[in-house]
Amino acid sequence: MALARESGLTAAASYPVRAGHLEALVVERYDRFRDGSRVRRIHQEDLCQASGRRPEMKYEAEGGPGAGDCARLIRAHAAAPGESILRFLDALLFNLLIGNADAHSKNYSLQLEGTVNRAPRLAPLYDLLSTRAYGRRFGRKMGMKYGGEYRPEWIRGRHLDRLADDLEVANRGVRRHADQMATAVLAAREPARESLPSTWRADVVIDEIEEIVAELADVLRRAADEPRQA
Repeated sequence: MALARESGLTAAASYPVRAGHLEALVVERYDRFRDGSRVRRIHQEDLCQASGRRPEMKYEAEGGPGAGDCARLIRAHAAAPGESILRFLDALLFNLLIGNADAHSKNYSLQLEGTVNRAPRLAPLYDLLSTRAYGRRFGRKMGMKYGGEYRPEWIRGRHLDRLADDLEVANRGVRRHADQMATAVLAAREPARESLPSTWRADVVIDEIEEIVAELADVLRRAADEPRQA
């Protein structure tokens, strides 16, 4: 979550805490607002729910929405669809770079903003984690395909171009965003580490996440630089 914020993405504010032998992650509610003396809820629907699928179908491999399905929902309902599609693209690329195999359709949401006209927008990112840092427990296949490919290390230029087709954006734009996101996440590693409470900065899992980001950033940059197929 800290890495996403330091990379320039809009993500829920969060920080780790320790109480005795217990550890927890505190996440600030972004789906609430103050109305005088009252606290009101901001309506939010994840993209699995908005697509009419059951929660157990949240992964694309299990019948859930893919990137193209999510993009069509965003285009149909978001107040600023072009901007929201690019934010969704950056979120997809970020989850690939951190090796988050749990980035399924329930981890992207539309939120009704404000109390007047209630225009849907892409919600801040949440539930971001590097599942790859925890070994085989989650597997290595992503929650959604990237241009037909589930495995981050197999991503090539043709997959980025197919992803562009799925999102209905220019191929060169997806390749450019891929290169920019890889650069931003690599540069954000140290500031993200420093933003954590001091007791967490030297945790070995952070070293593992940084290595994963370096490995997958290299994959993504090479894919972005590959010659386009005729």
